[in-house]
Amino acid sequence: MSKSKFSTEQIVDAINEVEMGVPLAILMRRMGISARTFYKWRDKFSGLNRDQAIELRRVEFENKNLKKIVAELTLDKAILHDILSKTIGDERWKNADFELLPPKSCDPIGKAGPRGMAKAPCSAQKRGPDEEPRWTHVANEL
Repeated sequence: MSKSKFSTEQIVDAINEVEMGVPLAILMRRMGISARTFYKWRDKFSGLNRDQAIELRRVEFENKNLKKIVAELTLDKAILHDILSKTIGDERWKNADFELLPPKSCDPIGKAGPRGMAKAPCSAQKRGPDEEPRWTHVANEL
């Protein structure tokens, strides 16, 4: 969606002018907009004062950013699941009874480390029935 060249205050003022009796044709010519644009604005901002319209824009922007974060986290989760299912094996992964928490030196997603140096992704493996899982690097296994 492209950024509007009109601020929220200008849009609300234009809607209020038409509601007060200014002909739509004059407003459209003065602002350089089409009737379709005005009616979209009216549908979205009608009945709102300036503060409410600004808050609406702020909330929409925040919602867009949160959706991006959710998409990134969902992708990270899918990547981790793929790495673990390939490393541990599908049956062992489904029957895993331990919590998968990597040590601080391990990068489970395989993103770049400090100063752009790549870290190797890791996976959890059980050593025995009563032992804690140990973490190994799986860069060569993939």
